[in-house]
Amino acid sequence: MAYGYDRDGQKGKKQNGHRLVVRRAGRAGFQRSVSRQHADTATFGSQVKKASQRFAGERVTLVGDRGMIQSGQIEDLSKTGFHYITAITKPQIETLLQTGLLQMAWFDDTLCEVEHDRVRYILRRNPRRAEELVASRADKQASVETLRQQLNRYLSEHPRAKVATAQKAVRAKIVKLRLEPWLQMELVSRTLLATNICS
Repeated sequence: MAYGYDRDGQKGKKQNGHRLVVRRAGRAGFQRSVSRQHADTATFGSQVKKASQRFAGERVTLVGDRGMIQSGQIEDLSKTGFHYITAITKPQIETLLQTGLLQMAWFDDTLCEVEHDRVRYILRRNPRRAEELVASRADKQASVETLRQQLNRYLSEHPRAKVATAQKAVRAKIVKLRLEPWLQMELVSRTLLATNICS
């Protein structure tokens, strides 16, 4: 084993990865150890080739996360006639929304299926993830609010302090936390205000 990428973020430890392919009944088809110095995408093609040639696989479906099965890996699969199941990224979802192939209303508590160019998209709103996003947004907004109150207090206690400097600090905080699509800062006299602009 050698030092490599650790998914848990632990540094200074030797890493070893395993590739396991199972048959339809859930029994192991083959297993291989690989160095964690290589990304999943780098070893993907060789595993597809092995499943196709060495084991004469025909009706094979590979399941991987959005970091493992990307455009290059999908091309490897198409050459062998294999299928895949993966998750798409947020930018991909945004592109599909912009083109009209998907609609936000379809992300509901019930499953929705859309087929386009021989690709099936299965949509469902994740209530747990939605709760996490709401909590994360609240934490970020609280951080901006703390800074806003501190700067307002400073501006009140120091009449000669530059309001523009305080404005810049709050705006930078909003941008850093990626809140600018729905949170904006306003100035009333020498008082900074933060206002939600969308739900």
